[in-house]
Amino acid sequence: MTRALVMTAFLLAGCGTTSSLSRGYLDRAALKVDASKYPDAAAVVLYRSDRYLLETTGDDASEQHRHVAVAILKEGGFDLAEVRIPFSTRQDIIVLKGRVLQPDGTIVEVTPKDVLSDTNGKGERDYQARFFRFPNVQLGSVLEYEWVVRSPWVIGSDDQDTLGEFPVERYEFELVGSRALVFETIEYNSTKPIEVSQLNDGRHRLRFSLENLAARESEEWMPHWTFTEPRWSWRVLGYKVSTMVTSNWYRTWEDIVEGFARRAWTDATLYKDLTERPELSGCPDARCKVEKARAWILEKTSTIGVDTMREKDLAQAFKSGKASARERALILRKVLDEAGVDVKLALTTVAYSRQTARSFPEWEQFNRVLVYVPAQPSIDAPLVIDLEPEHCALGALTSGIRGQEGFVFWLEGGTVGQGESKGEWRPLDGAPCSENVSHDRITARLEGDGTLQARVESRHTGDRAERWEQRKLKDSPSDFRELLRWRTGPISPLARYSDGRWHDCAPRSGECGYGVSIGAPRYAVRNGGRWLFPLNLSQPAFEGLRGFERKHDIHIPATAGTEIEEIELDAPTGFHAANLPDVVADAVPGLAIRLTAERTPRGVKLTRRSTLTPGIYPREHIAKLRPLVEKVRAWRNTVLTFEPD
Repeated sequence: MTRALVMTAFLLAGCGTTSSLSRGYLDRAALKVDASKYPDAAAVVLYRSDRYLLETTGDDASEQHRHVAVAILKEGGFDLAEVRIPFSTRQDIIVLKGRVLQPDGTIVEVTPKDVLSDTNGKGERDYQARFFRFPNVQLGSVLEYEWVVRSPWVIGSDDQDTLGEFPVERYEFELVGSRALVFETIEYNSTKPIEVSQLNDGRHRLRFSLENLAARESEEWMPHWTFTEPRWSWRVLGYKVSTMVTSNWYRTWEDIVEGFARRAWTDATLYKDLTERPELSGCPDARCKVEKARAWILEKTSTIGVDTMREKDLAQAFKSGKASARERALILRKVLDEAGVDVKLALTTVAYSRQTARSFPEWEQFNRVLVYVPAQPSIDAPLVIDLEPEHCALGALTSGIRGQEGFVFWLEGGTVGQGESKGEWRPLDGAPCSENVSHDRITARLEGDGTLQARVESRHTGDRAERWEQRKLKDSPSDFRELLRWRTGPISPLARYSDGRWHDCAPRSGECGYGVSIGAPRYAVRNGGRWLFPLNLSQPAFEGLRGFERKHDIHIPATAGTEIEEIELDAPTGFHAANLPDVVADAVPGLAIRLTAERTPRGVKLTRRSTLTPGIYPREHIAKLRPLVEKVRAWRNTVLTFEPD
């Protein structure tokens, strides 16, 4: 990262710009905010606009404009003081300016010295960024900035991103496109359609505005924001070559994937310097080649901590040992193709991870790239290979992928830069991956003075093992101590932890977790000759489903699974358990529970097992879930009684 003076951009912004999208700063009246209207908000977006200009006369070009004004109301809004503008090496920032309106009315301008530049990218698809932090931000400051990025091509589509977690007073969208372009739009979760009109010169204009948007509500177990918030997408269906002929752009799903297909099949630069290959010469058939090539890519790289859809230089990613599922898929497809295996790629969206529309083809809907091996000699049924999870067997799929449909595609004909993509939607079938299980085994004893001594071994398998390994890799020692405090806190205000340590994590063999010892003086209460033992040793569960009013549907994510908690408790010498909690077994769609208790020669053994089934359930379904949640809560509120033998 190097510090850079972007004097040109600021001169353009300050002295008049060649972009018709730039509107200049808002007047002071538009920057006033009534903070009393937002008692719980850390910031409020007073104004945001996104504008596009698509030109096809002369050289193709696009301009993308963003203008934001946001008021900082609490410390939680200070993160908004940092602004990042990503762009590719073939794009230019032609407008960039910002200012702070302080509570006392003074204005502080962002200057070139405040701007940093990250320009490490070299290829045309590599991204760089300009970013700056507003100076002297304080409570009551209003931050305003504007930028315009120019591209030497026509942007073909866009899927609106979230407006964020803060309330928005006004949002505006506008797109002006050449008369030769044919557009299609879609609105989600909104009754206000995009306004489509034609300017006097024949150009198209799309407009959309929203006012007084409430802050995004935060509720546990709620669906991804795309299922609830108003948003839109637009795309260019085609280009009118003449009044009689239209050249298709993004009319079909094949059009959407064509650029990616050409890159995957014919772009030599994508695989440049990727010289290492698995040893497949001894394989007698296609299945052997698939098995060995997949094992090779899993051995050489890991997806832990890497964004699923990242696409970096493949040789660099391979050498680093860290590759995304997308990078792995591209490498595996190339290797299998070279080995003579019939192989394709597939794109899909993990179940319930975002709202999609089959009727509106767009790249942004996808968030997983798969390798698809059709049936062929030695392979009786298609193999769907998801290279994101580390723990799945060949052809096995996680619950978020299994049962979904994927767009399977390939390239026909052509050399470098040529060819036509073909594809179709197909079901993604396969055996289930190993189950996602969290297993807490707690061995504890109650000493003669009421002190509790316990050892917790928390182990996770399946997808959860990978998530815990990712946490192990990124957590600092202080983060781990916070985890241990979180685990200890619900047991007793006097509880303290010791000897906390991560286990050796090996998610490919299916396990990751940690262990910790916990001691709590005066945990049990002496009542006459008996000990009263609260079951706070059991972890709280499903607290987010206990609210009296549910505002949103209930989303049980694809990473859900089974939780098992086993507590083996030794009674004090000379005492035995006089009571046990009732056995409970119950189930409704989405949740099943089983709670058991038994006496042992040394005390008691208590087991809680719960299984969540992924899906989105209507909020009214909470009426069926809550009785089970309350049973689990009542179980944890049980007080065991230990009496003298």
